[in-house]
Amino acid sequence: MSLVPYALESRDLIRRILDDTKAEGRCDLSWHRLEAAEGVVSQYSAEDGGLNVRRLRTYTVVAVKAWGARFGGGGVPQATSPKGFVGLILPQDFKASERRSLYREILEAEAARDVAPTNGIALFDGTPPIRWGSVGARVTWDEALEFVGRVLTKNKDIAERLTGTACESPDPECVAKAIEDSKLRPFSANLLLRLAYEGRLDEVAREARKDGLKNSWILALESLERLMVVKRTIERIWAQGSTPVFVVKTSRSTSFCNSTLPDIHIIEDILRSRGDIGPGFTARLFTNVNEYFGLKKTGGPRLYPAVNGVSNFYQSKVAVLSTFVRLRRGGFIFKVEALYRKDLVESADEVKLAGSLLSRLAALPLSGEGYPLALMIADSNARISEPEMDGVLRALGADLVPESRSVLRV
Repeated sequence: MSLVPYALESRDLIRRILDDTKAEGRCDLSWHRLEAAEGVVSQYSAEDGGLNVRRLRTYTVVAVKAWGARFGGGGVPQATSPKGFVGLILPQDFKASERRSLYREILEAEAARDVAPTNGIALFDGTPPIRWGSVGARVTWDEALEFVGRVLTKNKDIAERLTGTACESPDPECVAKAIEDSKLRPFSANLLLRLAYEGRLDEVAREARKDGLKNSWILALESLERLMVVKRTIERIWAQGSTPVFVVKTSRSTSFCNSTLPDIHIIEDILRSRGDIGPGFTARLFTNVNEYFGLKKTGGPRLYPAVNGVSNFYQSKVAVLSTFVRLRRGGFIFKVEALYRKDLVESADEVKLAGSLLSRLAALPLSGEGYPLALMIADSNARISEPEMDGVLRALGADLVPESRSVLRV
């Protein structure tokens, strides 16, 4: 069976939607010319992460990698930081995709922290990982983290092997200290693996169900670890006089133009109709995360856990500069966002702030499309190939029979 006839049926509809000549009226676009930078960026860094999953007949193995590097003004790496994790998602049927992404973000933040530049730009691939996470509709952060604290106090031997210390009281601050002191990342994934290895995870799961938590305690632990590691990384970058900058290659956001089509698609249509192919940008400064995420009400501590300064940091200290930018004449338009200390930019002119940052970004080595070459290098080093995954499974001594759907034949 061929789908070509169905594509022909939909062709006119799709082309009409994508080639709409009225794009100018669909978005209030203030496009600013990007001026050349007055100086050069003497130091910058880049990081990226990779995931690979091998679904075998009765279980799934996950591999996560992150790679970061600090570059000098000539584009030569001065330091690198590789990170990795191989294991199982436990329980295997609980939000596996979401949790794999959390593990990747944790390793990426660790790699970025190791190579944080001085008085420069710290480049990240993707959107800022500053969303609060989820612990379930009927469970609070405190309830979930207090249960994690009980798990750590009852399993002190495992906690001590991972962190070098043990929780004395089952409370959220004890959990935060364990995460902070962990020798391995992700702490959450390694804890679950060791509980399962010792035959204790099933008993923990039964206690969680009895307390009405189900798997919420796992999400709370993993989300808190990501929030803490990202917080620590951003603080290190700020302390060294640098700016965390997040570049999105293929943004599908629609919040800028408030349309059903991606913002970048509409912006490119408008600029094409104007005959504008030069470097330029938009600018929008959000002085709190509630505004950035489009929340109507001011968020309270429930959004972020009130532990280890996490809630105060994300809700009171972070401002987000959000832009769409073309860094090179005739190049692609990318979504670029940067995180600033709120107290330093609260009254700043958003256009001047964006122009200053983006002109420095444009001075870095770029691809023909205007994408930072350092991020392309990071992407290449963080990718997990199929041959590498084969090697991982051989090292594990794993059963290499693929999942049942792959071996069925008619």
